Amino acid sequence: MKAFSFNEPWVNGAVQRLLGLSASTRRAIIRILEGSLPPKEDPEEEEEQVQRRLATFWSSFGAWEGDGTAEELAASIRNARTINPDREPF
Repeated sequence: MKAFSFNEPWVNGAVQRLLGLSASTRRAIIRILEGSLPPKEDPEEEEEQVQRRLATFWSSFGAWEGDGTAEELAASIRNARTINPDREPF
């Protein structure tokens, strides 16, 4: 039997009680604890989830999503205007 050493005295007491149980009871406890853990995610699925969260983050700040450049967008807005007031150059 291995000797366990933890910094917390309550952990030592709990481990000693668990070691006193039968093997079948300990296995049942292990199965219950394993069932309480969240399932492991696929690394690719996790990366996709990170990318979706980043896209949501940037879209919340009004990030532009499109094929054109900023200059093309500005030009299309400028060309769509029907009234073009006189503006002084910078």
